Amino acid sequence: MSVVLWLLGGWLVLGVIVDAGLYVLQRRYLAAAAPDPAAHAEGERRASQRLAGQGRETALALLALVFAWGAGLLSGTLGPGLVALCLALAVVGDQVLRAFWSTGRQAQNRLAALGAQARQFFLPLLLGLALWCVALILPDVFMPWLWAIGWLILAGARRVYRSVSQPGAMAGAALTDSGLRKRLRGLAEACGRPRCTITVADQSPLSAQVGARVEARGRGGQIVLTQGLVDRLSSSAILAVVAHEFGHACLGHLTRFDAMRAGLVAIYIVLVASGLIAAPPEVSAPVVLWLIYVTIGPAAWVVRPALNGYRRGCEFAADAFAAGHVGSHRLADTLADLFSINPNRAGLHPWYRVFNATHPADRARLDRLRGRVS
Repeated sequence: MSVVLWLLGGWLVLGVIVDAGLYVLQRRYLAAAAPDPAAHAEGERRASQRLAGQGRETALALLALVFAWGAGLLSGTLGPGLVALCLALAVVGDQVLRAFWSTGRQAQNRLAALGAQARQFFLPLLLGLALWCVALILPDVFMPWLWAIGWLILAGARRVYRSVSQPGAMAGAALTDSGLRKRLRGLAEACGRPRCTITVADQSPLSAQVGARVEARGRGGQIVLTQGLVDRLSSSAILAVVAHEFGHACLGHLTRFDAMRAGLVAIYIVLVASGLIAAPPEVSAPVVLWLIYVTIGPAAWVVRPALNGYRRGCEFAADAFAAGHVGSHRLADTLADLFSINPNRAGLHPWYRVFNATHPADRARLDRLRGRVS
């Protein structure tokens, strides 16, 4: 058992070492490529925040390994009631730390952050309860494969539910420009009628930003435009932005991304559970599930390049989709305007981008669009 824990702990530490090395590369890159002091400072702030977040997750995971070993949870000698109590306290502590750890978080936002963490934990909690029951009923079944299959079934059921359900309402306002709404309906018809509602976020601090995002469910979902974007852009430019978000929904990018993550989680469940269960002494199912839950985030550093590479490819695909409906020239001009809003935008070291960037470089997107025009 100690060998498995040492290997898992070493893997987590290796991930932090890799992130620290990427941070050093990014700082050196900024010193050479970002002569503007504001861009340099902003780039370093973002890089340091990312490193701090990875370090926080790894520290919590390592503490969980030490706690499971030191409290005797892996010995198989503790009663199920005591094991359940220890794990419940540890999970609650983990959620509270994740919600309150960020430095400078406003007091009024902490409750909302804790609620977001609770919602994020809801699905793994259901999975853990379901698989714990299976472990009690069928103790002789080879559990890791059963757990992985159960996770895939549960993740698939959740995706199907999100695909057929109506998108939840978000606080905000509807577009007031009747001409723009008519043009957007025409765009939706041309794009294959994605079931997307469009909301304008008019509450601070989101309203002051200039951006958009889509929360997709199958071919639908919710597109959120900020008030700053609506105030700045023309109707034609807003149409180009929405066409890009329609591209994500119609091309099923988030659905495929969810499938990739679910498959990777299933593989991780099999690897870790097989190692812990095979090593003497016998360990209870709840302990294994809990260790998988708290370690999967920081242990996934090795697959970040593949996942982020997929997401960068999705941005190019959504650009091509939008260009086919509003024109490459219009979309390129709109993106160039949006990119120019933040003149202190810092670049990324190539290796740092491979591991951490979810969007392609601004210049790469514009060059590809303008290449379509030429």
